[in-house]
Amino acid sequence: MKKIIVTLITLFALSAFAQTAETVEKAPLNYLKALQSSNDAVVSSAIFYVVKLQMFYPETRDYRITGQLITLANKSKNEAIRNQAELALKYIQYPELMKQLEKKDYKDGAEFFSMLSEKLPANPAEYAAAR
Repeated sequence: MKKIIVTLITLFALSAFAQTAETVEKAPLNYLKALQSSNDAVVSSAIFYVVKLQMFYPETRDYRITGQLITLANKSKNEAIRNQAELALKYIQYPELMKQLEKKDYKDGAEFFSMLSEKLPANPAEYAAAR
């Protein structure tokens, strides 16, 4: 199990920001598998890397990942996973709200999601107004 986790995390690091089109193309499938893991640390890391992938490669948006994030936001037993999935969904669904978020290679997932939550409007009605 530990070897699988290390392999998945390595895949995240290699595929999220590699320069080759093939690697970027394969990243969503790798992240989808990680989002379905029973290990919360792997899922949390995958959510973070999904958002980073969207930040740098918005054309990689994948409805299967969005669906898995919705499932995690609604059904995860882990509150932190639910919160991260919800924030990731908001980022993916309303990227125009994130133009104020600096596009850089963030390293700390917890810090990133804290910053992201501060940037998002608290009231969902504000999303429509921002469009």
